[in-house]
Amino acid sequence: MKKRRIGRKNQNQEATWRTANVVSDSCVSALPSSLLREIFVRLPVVVVMECKLVCRAWYKLVSESSFTDNYGRNSPFTHLLLPMNRGTADTTSQLLYLLEISENGGCIRRPIKLQLPGRMKRRFSQFVVGSCSGLLSLSICKPGVEVICVSNPLTGECIELPEHERDRADKSFVLYKMGFSPFMDKFKVLRISCKSWNDSRIEECEIFTVGVGERWRSLGNPFTRLCFWADWISLNGALHWIAQDRGSVWISTFDLAEEKVGRISHPPGLELDLSTMNVALFRNQLSLVDCSVPSQITIWTMKEYAIASSWSKDVILRSWFPPNVHVNKLIPVERLHNGDIVFGHCADLISFNVKQKKCCKIGGFGVPRIASRIMTYAPSFGSLTEDTKEVQWSTINV
Repeated sequence: MKKRRIGRKNQNQEATWRTANVVSDSCVSALPSSLLREIFVRLPVVVVMECKLVCRAWYKLVSESSFTDNYGRNSPFTHLLLPMNRGTADTTSQLLYLLEISENGGCIRRPIKLQLPGRMKRRFSQFVVGSCSGLLSLSICKPGVEVICVSNPLTGECIELPEHERDRADKSFVLYKMGFSPFMDKFKVLRISCKSWNDSRIEECEIFTVGVGERWRSLGNPFTRLCFWADWISLNGALHWIAQDRGSVWISTFDLAEEKVGRISHPPGLELDLSTMNVALFRNQLSLVDCSVPSQITIWTMKEYAIASSWSKDVILRSWFPPNVHVNKLIPVERLHNGDIVFGHCADLISFNVKQKKCCKIGGFGVPRIASRIMTYAPSFGSLTEDTKEVQWSTINV
């Protein structure tokens, strides 16, 4: 009798638990979409991806481009990508890590298993050549063939762009640059072929619109000489980089919708120097990192896009860093929500408080070495290929 009473008690508890869950689920489902969006933007990336798989309504809500934009503006987390060098990483290393930095400076490292097209075998080397609006451009090296893929690392989707066949004796150097046009709601990839690594004269320039057409289109030669090590960033529907030709240096732009080259004003009174300056994207604002003065790092930020008078600057003296920090190895990476600037330094990430002139190591990083390029990253939760009217359940890739 005693066992029987216990059994009934357990059954009652289980029934109560199931009823509570049903009531809880129905209450959550009854929340308006606007409130759900406010909840979701405060969650880590992995949790948002899990919410996406709960039901069709949540899937569609998270997959909307407006949600991705809202998450980028209001998420309390700062996201970075750390590509690992295949040649130096051990066989157990992942090719890519997603770093999620919270407001209190904690950092979570999440390995990403990049998905390649089925016919691409692992024996071909691949590496990340760019990041833009949540997508990555991947270069896959095969004998005599150039292959570029566009991938969403969160969903695992990967689109292979048309190949370029190359003669084995071809010594030209090829650059790939990816950008996003909000006006067209399309990603475009530039293919720029130069004479060689030592000769920056451009031989050919082509463009491909992802999801439109099946071939690359020739642009003629809209660019002058290029600097191979200069960074390119995608912002407001245009690519930006520092250009130099015949003694002149300027910030050049390439409008992705009109496919035309232009210029944008640099900080008034500042003389640009390609060897000591580079463009960057900090909190979705055009920035210029100036290392021309040995005793300091100056970060210029254009608060209002294309408004020359809106440039502001933060001067960071190298003497403000501890003696064990080699300032010549500091790489400005991103600006956190609280205004702190994140630097990559050897195997560490360092957060610098500009107002208090103090720096601290970001904890929980846990990667044995920092790659040569840490990328800013804005998570994209939408699909590259599927029609959102017909939901196809996917898996979490991080």
